[in-house]
Amino acid sequence: LALKKDKITGLATREDLEDYIAKLRKTSIFVLCDIDDFKKVNDNYGHPVGDQVLNLLGSIIKKNIREKDFAGRYGGEEFLIIFDTDNIESVKLRIDKINRDFNMQTENLNLSFSAGLSLYDGSKRITKAIKEADVALYYVKKNGKNNSAIFDKEMEENFTK
Repeated sequence: LALKKDKITGLATREDLEDYIAKLRKTSIFVLCDIDDFKKVNDNYGHPVGDQVLNLLGSIIKKNIREKDFAGRYGGEEFLIIFDTDNIESVKLRIDKINRDFNMQTENLNLSFSAGLSLYDGSKRITKAIKEADVALYYVKKNGKNNSAIFDKEMEENFTK
């Protein structure tokens, strides 16, 4: 599997993410991450700085995931990480560590990200697991950002985009 790397983040492209997902047959944790208020970076500092921020987060993600995990740029400033595990609590701790590292390394820009986590165990469609991660991400965005949340049914009931 010759992966094409996203030129800015160094992670897999959206196309490679979709190919990986299409072949996925094992329990995994899906994490959707989105850089908080990223538009301000491009507006205030220009797109080259925005690209540096995306590259930095890509490299922090790479350093903090295992070889058997998979990460890619999902679109814009959104990333999808697929952890090869069923331990959602340990993944949440890892995501929170990635966010702390990102906070520290972008202290001058005061940046953070929000993340939503969802378990894929084969009992539902992968698209539903991604949607659940998105619902959890949206929940975090609505509740102060700079955090992560594990999807639960209550979030979905209150989910209105």
